Amino acid sequence: MLATVFAERIGWDRGLTILKERVHELRPAYLPVDPVSRTVYSPGELTQCDLWFLGGVTPVVRAWLALLWYRLNTHVFAGCAG
Repeated sequence: MLATVFAERIGWDRGLTILKERVHELRPAYLPVDPVSRTVYSPGELTQCDLWFLGGVTPVVRAWLALLWYRLNTHVFAGCAG
């Protein structure tokens, strides 16, 4: 929104230069969040769990073979953004 429109809406009757400077200072604080910015997680806050199949028989114990599924848990830490 332009500072002149903003001045009309709030009933500003003083000089526009002061209002424009103040709006220029405050505008970055009210910008919407960038949708492609990284999300930051604390350590241990998020875990990714994957299930996968090895694709063949696996020796388990002497003379035993099995089709095994494996589960892999990965603790995600996105680091610190900034």
